[in-house]
Amino acid sequence: MKFIGFVGTNATRSTNRTLLQFMKKMFANEAEIELVEIKDLPMFNKPKSKELPVQVTQLAEKIAAADGVIISTPEYDHAVPAALINALNWLSYGIFPFVDKPVMITGASYGTLGSSRAQAHLRQIL
Repeated sequence: MKFIGFVGTNATRSTNRTLLQFMKKMFANEAEIELVEIKDLPMFNKPKSKELPVQVTQLAEKIAAADGVIISTPEYDHAVPAALINALNWLSYGIFPFVDKPVMITGASYGTLGSSRAQAHLRQIL
């Protein structure tokens, strides 16, 4: 099994990146988990040409080739971070790599409820 692990933040230091790195190591015998960063994606701007940035098409191709996706999201003000929404905006603009693709939502945050509200928010978006 091959999974794409989305680091759902653009933060340099992230408990969600650490969580995905742990999952990658912990389940190395059962699955391959490739971590992908979203911090280098340009800000979504609905281009008139409808041409997607290379980074977006490469990410969409990785998702399409994977057996599933793991998204690890922090919680900012009871919601997912803007960087994650930005990535999902790009990945739903004329392309649909998530259709029929299993997605696991997880997350870590320092609050007492962790990232539970952001995870619920992400379910609505997906």
